[in-house]
Amino acid sequence: MRPYVLLPMRKDGVPALIAIIVAASLSLTWSWHRVAEAAIPVVEPPAANDGRIRIPSIGVDAPLGSRQVAADGTLPMPYGPVDVSWYDFGLHPGLGGVPVVSGNTVLSGHVDYVANVPYAGVRYSGPAVFYDLGKLRPGARIEISRSGVIVVYRVTSAEILPAEQADWYSVFSATPVETLTLFTCTGEFNPRTVEYSDRIVVKAVRVLGAARQLSLTGDGRFLYGVGGTSDPVELAAAQSRSITALYSQDPKSGQWLTFVPGAPGFINTLSGRLGPEALVIARVAP
Repeated sequence: MRPYVLLPMRKDGVPALIAIIVAASLSLTWSWHRVAEAAIPVVEPPAANDGRIRIPSIGVDAPLGSRQVAADGTLPMPYGPVDVSWYDFGLHPGLGGVPVVSGNTVLSGHVDYVANVPYAGVRYSGPAVFYDLGKLRPGARIEISRSGVIVVYRVTSAEILPAEQADWYSVFSATPVETLTLFTCTGEFNPRTVEYSDRIVVKAVRVLGAARQLSLTGDGRFLYGVGGTSDPVELAAAQSRSITALYSQDPKSGQWLTFVPGAPGFINTLSGRLGPEALVIARVAP
């Protein structure tokens, strides 16, 4: 079993984080000394005390535990099968973020777990907190609560990356827009190395503002106005008329972006790119 390791390497010989080997540390499949068996862990880890994450569509309501990324780039594992770790990249400028604050918050949880749970004094065998992470699709809601503040995020992408070949530096790089990056194991399991071949990586962006009702055009075919939110899902739901699509321009490129409720992610180009003060046009359902 190997931990996550950021490889220090740069062409000029100066140490820099340019890649990450994401090993099978999110799937525990070995045994220590036997202790009392349990169907599920009966307590949450006391050390996972830095907030909670909720993902209603896949039934996740889990504690967050802050884990420091070491100077050599090692990412510690979550404490057990029921908690989610957020990684503090404070020793590695340009990577990561802080939940409910800024940057690209990197979160991980086990996909399954077959081992002792030291803090609970039991042995667990079965699915873990991120078992259904691969079911998330763009538009899914994620909530982070921390220090009495609750923030909503919307999933913008979900993809499977090869563990040994993906550009993990880019995946974990800090972002100007507050972002979540959630990941866990998937793919083929190698019992010899105790590793999965791939990783599920989910990205989500923070929802800003509150949705407003748009005005109806004279012909009754469109709604228009400033949406008041960065979340096209909430904006669509807030309207008094059923709509089939939202449109807004990218302020930098001028390109028209689209959100179609229930459509695949590649169609919903407006997701993660809508500004609260942007002018929005909505097509009314016939």
